[in-house]
Amino acid sequence: MNMANSESKTSRWLGWLIAAGFTGQVILLSFLPRVDKFSALREDLRGVHYTLGIILVIALIARIRLWFKEPRLLTETNLSAGQQYFHRGISFTWFAVLLGTGLIGFITAWAEGKTVHILGLIDLPALIGKSHSIWMFAGYFHSASAMVNTLLAWIVLLVGAVCLFRKGTGVLKAFPTGIGAMALASFLTLMYVLNSFQDRSKGYIAFVIACIFVLIVAVIGRWWHSRRKSASSEASQGAPVGAIAKFGSFAVIGSVLGVASYLPYQSYGVVPWAIGEVVEADPNITWHQERVAEVTITAETPFEAEVSKDAYKWCKFCHTMQEGEAHLIGPNLHNIIGQQAGTVPNFAYSKGMAQAGRDGLVWDEETIKAFIANPDKIVPGNRMVVNRGPVTDPKEQDAVINLLKREAMVGKE
Repeated sequence: MNMANSESKTSRWLGWLIAAGFTGQVILLSFLPRVDKFSALREDLRGVHYTLGIILVIALIARIRLWFKEPRLLTETNLSAGQQYFHRGISFTWFAVLLGTGLIGFITAWAEGKTVHILGLIDLPALIGKSHSIWMFAGYFHSASAMVNTLLAWIVLLVGAVCLFRKGTGVLKAFPTGIGAMALASFLTLMYVLNSFQDRSKGYIAFVIACIFVLIVAVIGRWWHSRRKSASSEASQGAPVGAIAKFGSFAVIGSVLGVASYLPYQSYGVVPWAIGEVVEADPNITWHQERVAEVTITAETPFEAEVSKDAYKWCKFCHTMQEGEAHLIGPNLHNIIGQQAGTVPNFAYSKGMAQAGRDGLVWDEETIKAFIANPDKIVPGNRMVVNRGPVTDPKEQDAVINLLKREAMVGKE
């Protein structure tokens, strides 16, 4: 069998371009949720996000086209045919999922009524109109595809580490160009994100520690391999790929896709379509029209301003607050205080939340505080997840309640 010794030059350039675009996206997305949802800066960052997405989609289409024109196995490598088959399967899956992530992302934005633009200079024509049902469906799988990216990164790093210790071929060379760099970027950024929810300095420290860890693994792996004189160095030379290798590859890839498709529900309680109990009303009404409670709103304090930038801002990623605004993952909260739980019009509630309302749960200051401190205790079976963690500090709870009253219990100015 006549096989080329490496990827084409064009494929390598595309691989590095995809890796650079992916790295830019994961870094951007680690900061974007921390920016005020309605600020001008956030829209500017969205423009960067859309632009990188467009570049990635074009590069990925070009790379996938070349994929089928190039040899499946390489002659200048000490990896077996079975290993290369698995590595290529993971790599192609990642390229395909990343392409799907970008395309679904555009659909999600259009369905939410947002304008997809290139750095605020050129607006792309919307291919679909605003639709909450399409937004829910596309948004769910956009989130799922992002989780696939993370899972694939961990697999690539694990397999790359094994190859380094056994074969002396690290993650950057064991996979097609760009895949190893994408995996490292995903891992390092994730270490920052997981440790920076409440204190960004801890995120930076975690990032540095993760970098040091990667370097230590690389050095030890090289050293270990150099001592293993029995390490295989033969090329695959076109050896056939066994049935076990093929089955194992498909099983791993299928499992990753299946698990990731379930993770948005498991992690955030979201679903791809409206299910549950709905209070039927005019479809244009998505908020409580009648105010049933009078509230006292205190002046903003410096502490409350800090809570607004941290704990409270996560509320607005799932809830709208004003009349006329559509539901998001959670219901519109306009006029929510004093209302029976599970009764905002045209929102699909979980059975647990609907039943809690029928059993007499009313949203007042004390029940809201208890709910954000431990949602499952107050309403077993509800779908709400407090993204940054339960709000248990009484002073922080008071600030969240005052912010909620200021935004949800006062009409548009």
